[in-house]
Amino acid sequence: MDATLVMLVSAVIIGLVPAIIASSKGRSFFLWWLYGTLIFIVAIIHAIIIKSEDSDVGGRVCPFCAERIKAEAIVCKHCGRESEPQVSTTTPPTFDVAFFVLIISVIAILIATAAYT
Repeated sequence: MDATLVMLVSAVIIGLVPAIIASSKGRSFFLWWLYGTLIFIVAIIHAIIIKSEDSDVGGRVCPFCAERIKAEAIVCKHCGRESEPQVSTTTPPTFDVAFFVLIISVIAILIATAAYT
């Protein structure tokens, strides 16, 4: 009974890892926590591979029709009107959150398995 409780608590805690990764990509935290708790190995790989909900990172909104277009676009693909391209001055972040969470999950798995020995 004691080992079952430890395993259940470990699964609940380890399920947070894919939930945090997926949440940072715009997905539901609770559903991904549940997914990660039930099938951690599949969920962690899935959470790392999925793309962000906002797939047009670096895009902008057309001032005439309010649809998303690429930042470099001169003509809107939706309404056909011309607009000034937006010059990107931001640099992409160098810190990968998914990699950091993956390292923490490996450490959590090692700690959880060490409890059984």
